[in-house]
Amino acid sequence: MGLALGICRLAVLSLNADPTDGAVVVWGNNLSGQADVPVAALSAVTAIAAGDSHTVALKSDGSVIAWGWNRSGQTNVPPPAKSGVKAIAAGAFHTVALNNDGSVLAWGYNGFGQTQVPVDLSGVKAIAAGRDHTVALKNDGSVVAWGHNGSGQTNVPAGLIQVVAIAAGGNFTLALRSNGSVVAWGNNEYDQTTVPTVALSGVKVIAAGFGHALAVKADGSTVAWGWNLSGQTDVPLSARSDVAGIAGGTWHTVALKTDGSVISWGLNNFGQTSVPLNLGRVTAINAGWRHTLALVGSAAPKLRLTQGPVDSTLSWPARPTPYVLQFKADLMAEWQTSPSIPVQVDGINTMNVDLVGDVQFFRLFTP
Repeated sequence: MGLALGICRLAVLSLNADPTDGAVVVWGNNLSGQADVPVAALSAVTAIAAGDSHTVALKSDGSVIAWGWNRSGQTNVPPPAKSGVKAIAAGAFHTVALNNDGSVLAWGYNGFGQTQVPVDLSGVKAIAAGRDHTVALKNDGSVVAWGHNGSGQTNVPAGLIQVVAIAAGGNFTLALRSNGSVVAWGNNEYDQTTVPTVALSGVKVIAAGFGHALAVKADGSTVAWGWNLSGQTDVPLSARSDVAGIAGGTWHTVALKTDGSVISWGLNNFGQTSVPLNLGRVTAINAGWRHTLALVGSAAPKLRLTQGPVDSTLSWPARPTPYVLQFKADLMAEWQTSPSIPVQVDGINTMNVDLVGDVQFFRLFTP
């Protein structure tokens, strides 16, 4: 049970781990140091990306850090990417950052123009990086792509609109439309751009591996198609329900479950599908050539109570049964229960609780 002192009329309950407490965990191939997580990536990380053999992390202060193979300068973060960044992506040997103002930065290998951001590009809300090409999703739902185009991976289909998400694979590109359908173009050697009927509706998340494509349906099931040399599209039973996120490496696939657990399948020659035991609650995943990333939240979720100058935090251990928020105006008074009772820690993200009177004391109580 935690206790916080303060006066508050409105409490905002954050029932998941504080996103600023995110730590990066990496497993699999480490021949280039891509799994050697620096101290700076052990806290306050909000997003992760994996390239061929390098790893990228975005900090809560908007700065980018990168490590691993650096032959093409892909981990040499330029000064403009050390603040004001809101999203990251990693290609095989290049890195991409999306600024808060909707502009895009890219650095690393540029043999196919993949880091040459179009000069007139603006209003971008999401980015993706394939092996040697880069993709941007604009606020108006249109898609722009540049870089290697040997398989037509940057030839955005004419009339493609209402796109809400993008993904880039080895030499192909995916787009998710607002109606839940997946559109794919580029290399189709392994049928990775032949979208199956099941992925033409009801899709909420997409991802791309080197030669395989992935989708998560609104019902939490996983759909995979394309190259299956190592079983990377053989979706296991555990990934056919309650899936929240998905990622594809060269020959392996990773899924994030709604309970924060991770499952992986496909080639495991470097341990890239051997998910560490006691990983904790994971909030994001990504996959590189032969390594896998997870963003792990803090072990103790927090209840943050804010109103004006008051900013108090309660921490508590995760448990399956509900906690009840109680409060009182005076030390000698009886504890009163909030009319809005929080559910399990793993339940909703936030809820508002109206507190009446000059509340001085708060606690999370386990009935």
